[in-house]
Amino acid sequence: MSDEYRSSNQLYIVGSNATKLNTYTDTETTREEQVVKKVNPRQVRRQYKYKMKLACLLVVTMMMCIVMVKTQLTVAERSNNIVELQKELNSLRKNNSLIAENISNNIKLESVYEIATTKLGMVMPSQNQISSINVEEGSYTQQLADVDAPAKEEAGISNILGFILSN
Repeated sequence: MSDEYRSSNQLYIVGSNATKLNTYTDTETTREEQVVKKVNPRQVRRQYKYKMKLACLLVVTMMMCIVMVKTQLTVAERSNNIVELQKELNSLRKNNSLIAENISNNIKLESVYEIATTKLGMVMPSQNQISSINVEEGSYTQQLADVDAPAKEEAGISNILGFILSN
């Protein structure tokens, strides 16, 4: 047997590492190349819907991120404002305590007693006029609104009739 095989335009030697020659020309096309892929309109719509949903989700996610960052900035700003106000409050409390101590040290009780008895005509209360009350240390009163003094009304028949008719 011969180690050479001949066919149309190629030469093949058994045991050779040579590549085979192309048996067709470039002008010929295969069946796969001739098949044109048809586009399904449903598939195109699905892809469009998918892309639109993805774009909407990305927009919503970005908006949520922006809202969260804005909220964090607002919280940080308010906490800084609170710290500043607390520092100011502590400073004012220290100043008030210093002023109160200064006032209590500068007032002489003898001079107050002398002015009250001589110029203002006051007298010391007797023992039965003094009443003591116990106040808790943390107790205080807070006024939420101004209290207006009632206007002076003239007592007349119209006021008496208005009072009786309102009840």
